[in-house]
Amino acid sequence: MGKRDRELIPAEALLTESHEYLVLEQDIARIGISHVAADKLGAVVAVEFQVEVGQNIEQGEAIALLETESGELEVFSPATGEVLGLNLQLESEPEVITHDCYGDGWILEMSPSAPAELEALMLPERYAAFVD
Repeated sequence: MGKRDRELIPAEALLTESHEYLVLEQDIARIGISHVAADKLGAVVAVEFQVEVGQNIEQGEAIALLETESGELEVFSPATGEVLGLNLQLESEPEVITHDCYGDGWILEMSPSAPAELEALMLPERYAAFVD
């Protein structure tokens, strides 16, 4: 992963080995897939949410299924907590994940309830070394 790729990852992002990210702003975490996953997937043609607003989810629980022209990818929650919102724009514009995964292509927002889990996630520099 080159320097340009590292610059794509928001400095405040925490990432998983399965290429999900979490960005925490105050008490709300926004979750999506990293640009590495988005690049490997290619064009996302459909998004199926596997959770609902108000639902409590566990770290590692499936939160969405992304369908591409070449297959499917299950997205897992990097943290335990309550789902606060789903990015419903993705139902009509799933390709946003591919083009703007850290911006408008986020998948869900949650209120994390297990801070220790967040400490185990990778900072951008560690993630960059992991995918190199």
